[in-house]
Amino acid sequence: MSEKARVEGKCWLCGQWRELTREHIPPRSAFNNYPILLYSVEENTRRTGRIEWAGRVEQGLVVRSLCGECNSRGGGQYGSHYADFIARVAPAVERARDGEQIIISGVQRPLSILKQIMQTFVSANGPDFVAANPWIRKFIRNSKNKEWPQSLFAYVFAANSRECRKSGLSAFYDFGKKRIRTVAEFSFWPLGMVLSFDPLDDYPVTPIHQWASFDYGWDRQLDLSLTVNPTSSAYALDFRTRDEINKDALRQAVRPTVAGERLKELMKLAQERGGGSNKDRWAFFTKTTPTIEE
Repeated sequence: MSEKARVEGKCWLCGQWRELTREHIPPRSAFNNYPILLYSVEENTRRTGRIEWAGRVEQGLVVRSLCGECNSRGGGQYGSHYADFIARVAPAVERARDGEQIIISGVQRPLSILKQIMQTFVSANGPDFVAANPWIRKFIRNSKNKEWPQSLFAYVFAANSRECRKSGLSAFYDFGKKRIRTVAEFSFWPLGMVLSFDPLDDYPVTPIHQWASFDYGWDRQLDLSLTVNPTSSAYALDFRTRDEINKDALRQAVRPTVAGERLKELMKLAQERGGGSNKDRWAFFTKTTPTIEE
């Protein structure tokens, strides 16, 4: 299909039936104007019982998700502030190593940055995400809106891998930590973003949901501490290095089992919080190679 072809549909943010425009996630000015390699789960994953991936090259990450009004509103109000923030993160990440803590000084307009991150998740999490979480519509479309639910947590980290990682909202059971997580991750060098319906105090990510308490026009500065995490794996919150992934792949691990009621719980959480009827938003993680269950 030609890039100029007209595409109509329901805007993923406002919900109105309109022409859908090409939304860059993140904004083009935040290093999203270069060719990238995207991976997606292949259809034969269901048949084999193993996660199998296929890749394709795109000129930046673009989704037809927003109408022209929502696209231009977000870009005009939040895009430049987010790009300024990323311009501060990038040089620090270039010099850092895996696991290192870096300090980003002089961060401005934190509420605007948080709103841009949320708009990114709107396009990354699919057409039903806002319908399942309707407060997001008001939060993004009104620059002064500071309403943020206590049940949702937003985090960031420094992403030093050049791979883009987009999980969408999914539920998974972490066998290592013995906990269910419902999260969405979007990582695009040099920043990784995570939305979670549970606190992630035991992961190397920095909370930013408290930025919702700032006024949009707050013109002072703050410092932000970020952990540098690799995103070589294809799985959300999996910060193993490529060497660690390769070593784990050589080990023979016993395939974990999960009771049927736990499977139903994972599916229910993913569908309720992500919206829609997609039943494939759940996976199970071990300390070695993650597997997906049907």
